[in-house]
Amino acid sequence: MAMELDHNTFGNINGHAFSNNTVTYVSAPSSSLFNTLEPYINKNAAYDSREREDEQASICKEHTREKVLRDITAWAERRNGRPVCWLAGPAGSGKSTIAHTIAKRYDRVDKLAFSFFFSRRNRDRSDATRLILTLAYQVAITLPSAKQAMEDALAKEPSILDQRLEHQFTKLIVNPVLSITKPISPLIVVIDGLDECGSEAHVKELIRLLAGALHELPFRLLFTSRPEDYINKIFTSPSITGNVKCVALHDFDAIGDVYIYLRDALLEVQRNLGLPPSWLSEADLWTLAEKSESIFMYASTLVKFVGDKKGKPRQRLQNALHAHKGLDSLFEQVLIDADEYADFRLVLGAIMSL
Repeated sequence: MAMELDHNTFGNINGHAFSNNTVTYVSAPSSSLFNTLEPYINKNAAYDSREREDEQASICKEHTREKVLRDITAWAERRNGRPVCWLAGPAGSGKSTIAHTIAKRYDRVDKLAFSFFFSRRNRDRSDATRLILTLAYQVAITLPSAKQAMEDALAKEPSILDQRLEHQFTKLIVNPVLSITKPISPLIVVIDGLDECGSEAHVKELIRLLAGALHELPFRLLFTSRPEDYINKIFTSPSITGNVKCVALHDFDAIGDVYIYLRDALLEVQRNLGLPPSWLSEADLWTLAEKSESIFMYASTLVKFVGDKKGKPRQRLQNALHAHKGLDSLFEQVLIDADEYADFRLVLGAIMSL
C-alpha cells in the first residue's frame, strides 16, 4: 500500500522508510485498519476476483449491449445526476455481464470505488452483513484521505465491527468520506445480484442505506437485480425514487446482440469440431437468436449443448432449430438428449444456477 512520507523520504519498501540515508522503521498508517477489517470482508466478491474468474465471468462481447452500456455510462458521467442506477432484468438476461463490463471500464480509468457481486450459490457472497465492511475496506484503498478517520472511529469504538449495518455505514464510510476536504470526482460503485444477498429485509436495508445517503457522497451506485416486486417497491418509494434512475433490460432489444454472440461462439464450435461451413447458415443463426427471446443464458447454454464433444452437434443444432422458443424448451431438449452421454452436468448446471 502507498504510504505518505515527508519531503526527506525518498522511498519505502515493506514499511521501511529511507530518510537521510538512514533506515527508519515506521508502521504504515493503514495496516492496522486493513488487518482489523480483513476477517470481516469478502475479497471474492470483487468483479476481478479469482473466484469470479473461475466462474468464467466476462465483459460484454464487442458490439453487443451497446445501447444499455451507453445509457448507464451517460448516467454515471452526468454532473448533478441521480446517484443511483437500478438495472433490472430476468434471470439469464446478462445483468452480471453488463455490471462486470461497467466495473472493468471504470477500473481502467481509476474511477471504480468498489464492486460486489452477490451469488446465492456461494454462502459468503450471499451474506449482506459483509458488504458494508468490505466497502469500507475498499474505500480506504481508493480514498486514502479517509483512512485515518476510519482508524480513529475504530480506535474510539471497536464494537463498530459488530454493530448494525446502518451504524457501520455511518461511522466507517459516510463520516470518514465527508471528512475529506478536497473535492472528489464521482467514483463508481457496482453491486450486482441484489436479490441474491439473503433475506428481503437485508435487501431493503441495503437499498435504504445506500440509495438514501449517496446524495451527499461522491459515489455513483449501480445496482442490478431481477425485477422482484418488493425491490421495485423500494426503488419507487417516495423517499428514494428521486435518487434513482431505473433501467429495465426488457426495454432494450437484444436479439441482434444474441445473434453476434451465437455467430462467434458457434464458429468456434465449428473450428473445434472440424465441421464444414455449411453446417450452420445465417438464417439458422437468426432463428436461434429469435428463439432466445433476448436471454443470453439461452445462447450460452445452447453453445455448450451443441458444442459438447460427446454429443452429436448437427443433430442437436437441428433439435434446437425446431424446438419452441425460450430457455424452458432448450432445457427440455437437454434432458431428452441426456442419454447420449453420461455426464451432461456442465450444460444442466448452467440452467439450474438460475
